[in-house]
Amino acid sequence: MRIFSYSVALFIFVGLTHAAPDEPFTATGSVIKNHDGDTIKLQTPDRGLLTVRFAGSDTPETGQAYWRVARGVLRSLVGGNPVIVLCYKRDSRERDVCRVFIGATDVGLGDGQAWCDLVRLPVWARTHRNGAAGLPGG
Repeated sequence: MRIFSYSVALFIFVGLTHAAPDEPFTATGSVIKNHDGDTIKLQTPDRGLLTVRFAGSDTPETGQAYWRVARGVLRSLVGGNPVIVLCYKRDSRERDVCRVFIGATDVGLGDGQAWCDLVRLPVWARTHRNGAAGLPGG
């Protein structure tokens, strides 16, 4: 009985102190690096350093044609601007998958340097109905 009580207490403690990896969250921070055109390192005051993969878009991977162009475009968009992320899952590489905004502008659906994933994006929009409207300035 004592082992059961300790197990239950440990389970409750772990459950209260560790959020589920796919629990949606919002964070604001500064981009300290962008590896390519659809992944950034974001320094946040509340969550520390996040590796963020843009939701619903894809750009050339490092070494593929035009990857430097995509990286440069992203760098020009996010450089020096506060960035807001709406994250809803983690991918197989343990990156947070997020919609990325500067103000009310969705950076991931930018100016043609990425391919939009129109299959998964509407599903996310239905589950997060307020979208950019829930953002400051949105």
